[in-house]
Amino acid sequence: MLNSSRSRRIPALLLGLLIAAGGAVATAAPAHAAGPLLVQCAGTEQDTFTPPIRSTQQTITVRVHATLLCPLNGVVTSATLDYTYTHIGLSCTNAGTGGPGSLPIRWSNGQNSTFQFNVDVTLVNGTYVVRKIGFISSGLFTGYNAVRLLPGINPNVGACTSPAGLGASGGATTLTLTGL
Repeated sequence: MLNSSRSRRIPALLLGLLIAAGGAVATAAPAHAAGPLLVQCAGTEQDTFTPPIRSTQQTITVRVHATLLCPLNGVVTSATLDYTYTHIGLSCTNAGTGGPGSLPIRWSNGQNSTFQFNVDVTLVNGTYVVRKIGFISSGLFTGYNAVRLLPGINPNVGACTSPAGLGASGGATTLTLTGL
């Protein structure tokens, strides 16, 4: 279960390396049928954990910062995701399984969007794959389908189980918007 002082939050980037979701929780409506590609962005994400993630479950404040480039688009050239959320019960062995959430997007043209989604966390051959599937609920690109992918996250269990714990993690991320 996740929450924050403002609203509930959800996990996404992984136990010790897998956490990156957040934003005010709202029930994500099903995405519309995919239309033509509108925006394709790729970049990196860095998450910090306070206190660091350890073997025992605890309440963790997660700070997410992601920078993505959107090179083949005439409307925006980049996107920034910058937000904080609280994850209750996080540990080296409990990253959660997903659920509904939302997060803010700041575009290179100065406009903002809110991405409303459902998160799916899957462990495939020891690697976590996080998918956030939903739609843009407000701001630039309102109504468009959106998919955020955090592929191939390998948890650093050694750091997570050390006395210092796991204080930060990062990895690749993509964001794709398609038309109605």
